[in-house]
Amino acid sequence: MNQVFLRTIVTSFTTLLVLVALLIAGGEALKNFSLALAMGVVVGSYSSIFIVVKILLLTNLTKKDMEKTSNEPEESYSMD
Repeated sequence: MNQVFLRTIVTSFTTLLVLVALLIAGGEALKNFSLALAMGVVVGSYSSIFIVVKILLLTNLTKKDMEKTSNEPEESYSMD
C-alpha cells in the first residue's frame, strides 16, 4: 500500500505541475481544458488512494497473494 501511495502522489503531483504551467502560460484557449484535466487528476488520485486501498483492505489480500506462482509462465514480449 505504501507503493500505491507514493506512486499516486508523485504521478499526480508532476501531472498537476504541468497542468498549472499550462493554465498559466496556455492562455484563455487552454484554461478550461487544463482545469478539466486537473479535476480528473484530483478525482483519480482520490480514487487510487482512498477507494482502491479500502477495497484491498476489505479483501484481505497480502503481498504473497499478489506474487506469481511457480507454475505460471513468464510473460514474453518478443516480436517473434
